[in-house]
Amino acid sequence: MKKLTFFLVVAVMFTLVGCGSKSSEAEAVLGDVIDITIAFADNLEKASDASGVAAAIDQYTADMKKMIPRIKEMQAKYPDLDMKGGKLPDEFKEFDGKFTDMNAKMMKAFTKAASYMSDPKVLKAQQDMVNAMMELTKK
Repeated sequence: MKKLTFFLVVAVMFTLVGCGSKSSEAEAVLGDVIDITIAFADNLEKASDASGVAAAIDQYTADMKKMIPRIKEMQAKYPDLDMKGGKLPDEFKEFDGKFTDMNAKMMKAFTKAASYMSDPKVLKAQQDMVNAMMELTKK
């Protein structure tokens, strides 16, 4: 489940970056998603038990549910931008440092939280997150 959760976080980033050409609007959405994801990693890192991990996942899910309409709007508005090789396109180079920091924080946080991933509260929180992120694939 750890790999699935990390995949979903990265998939959101790929989906978002794949949503458009450089504009202040797309940059704002990308910046917000990166900030939400970094906060998620920080909350996972601070969690000292399964309840804390579940709470971090629930908060991330709630924050991303609020972002989904904005992400989908960007996908519709700017369908031509693509993220290749796991790197941000040139149009978003100013986010490179934050994106790299986010990925490093996520890897560290998931490693720390791994021991709680089979707890029923954490599994439920992860399933809720998966269900919420599936909204990004709906037209």
